[in-house]
Amino acid sequence: DRIQASLADCDTADRLRAEVARLEEEGRDLAQQIADAERDEDTLTRYTRARIEAMEQRVNSLFRTVRFRLFEYTNEGGEVDVCVPLVGDDGVPYPVANTAAQVWAGLEIIRVLQQHAGVSAPVFVDGAERVTHFPRMDHQAILLKVAQGVRPMRVTNN
Repeated sequence: DRIQASLADCDTADRLRAEVARLEEEGRDLAQQIADAERDEDTLTRYTRARIEAMEQRVNSLFRTVRFRLFEYTNEGGEVDVCVPLVGDDGVPYPVANTAAQVWAGLEIIRVLQQHAGVSAPVFVDGAERVTHFPRMDHQAILLKVAQGVRPMRVTNN
């Protein structure tokens, strides 16, 4: 009975060694699959970034003074769709730019969109009284504009 028990223990040990060897082989296969998946993920990430940069370059090539930031990146490396116009050489975000820069940026965006659509429509410019000169445009602009060299208006009550 003791010999039979020892033989059973040997058979169990042999089966367990075979199972350990099979699991180690499976672990190597899974590690290779993970490495392949990570390589593919890295390739897709680089492709996505290149596509984003190409898209931003294409859009920005249409404009003279306005640039667009179309994507922002998270801490994890993912991208988030945004559309922030950047005004001037310093790339000031549109919402914090001064009124004159906002007017100029708005007129340039309108010019590009009208050229793209092949139309020309009158444009009402709000806040134009803070701008001293305007870019040359192919459409009619309706605005109140500042005349350089004119003294401030005074109102007196008789």
